[in-house]
Amino acid sequence: MTTRFGILALSAMCLAAIGCTLGADRRLAEYHARIGTTYNDWYRVAAQVDTRKPIGEFEAYVLASAYFSAHINGCGGAELPKDRGDVWIAESVEGYAGVLGPRVIVEKRGGATYSSGRTRVTDPKIYRKFIQKITVI
Repeated sequence: MTTRFGILALSAMCLAAIGCTLGADRRLAEYHARIGTTYNDWYRVAAQVDTRKPIGEFEAYVLASAYFSAHINGCGGAELPKDRGDVWIAESVEGYAGVLGPRVIVEKRGGATYSSGRTRVTDPKIYRKFIQKITVI
C-alpha cells in the first residue's frame, strides 16, 4: 500500500511539473505571437510598457528581453521570468551554445530593469533608440 501511494504521489508530482512546463510553453507562444519576431518588434513593445501599472509576467518578459538585447548580448535572450516577490527574475542564455548568461531583474513597481554591474533602465521608452531603420528593396 505504501509503495502504491508513493508511486501515485511521484506520478502526480511529475504530471504537475509537466503541466507547469506546458503552461509556460503556451504562455511563451502567446507572448511571441503578441510581440512579433524581430528585435524591432521587441523594442517597440517594450517602449510601450506602462510602468505606472504593476508589471506582470508579460511586461517583465518583454522588458527583460529588450534589456538583454540592448545591454547584454545580441545573441541569446531572456527566459520567461520567475516571480520573486517585489521583482521578476529572468535567467538568460548567451550565444549559439546557449551558455548561461546574467540574470535580468525587473521591478514590479516602476519596471526598472537591470543586471548586476550593468546599466539600470528606468524608462522603457529608451528602447525606441534601438529600433533600426531597415529599408526593403
